[in-house]
Amino acid sequence: MMGIWEDKMKTKDEIKKIETVVLYILQAFKEGVDYIKLFKIMYFAQRDYLSKYGKVLCPDTFKARKYGPVPAFSDKVIKTVETHERVSEKSDIKPFVASVKVQNQLVYGVQNPDIDYLSVKERQCLDHTT
Repeated sequence: MMGIWEDKMKTKDEIKKIETVVLYILQAFKEGVDYIKLFKIMYFAQRDYLSKYGKVLCPDTFKARKYGPVPAFSDKVIKTVETHERVSEKSDIKPFVASVKVQNQLVYGVQNPDIDYLSVKERQCLDHTT
């Protein structure tokens, strides 16, 4: 049986980039943010950056859902955190899982983003979207 992390696995750099984008957004919401708002911010930042620069801001894949677009990889990480699913110490997602917390359906960043993974243009796009 294939686990949720075995399909279309991301590279370490892709995971770190997604983590950095999520943490960068979360630092604007010290009291936490609900999933839908976080995911919409990610989607609109991705859309705006793609239309301006012809490149993706974040290597996450968005899927259409009832309440708006959902970044599939980030959603899996957040659900893993929320359900306290065990993650192997050797797993590439372990640092991402440890960098966020979920409480009462609100997501919080528990670490600062690694700014080295974001360009000035990427930060400006995220700042404009949040």
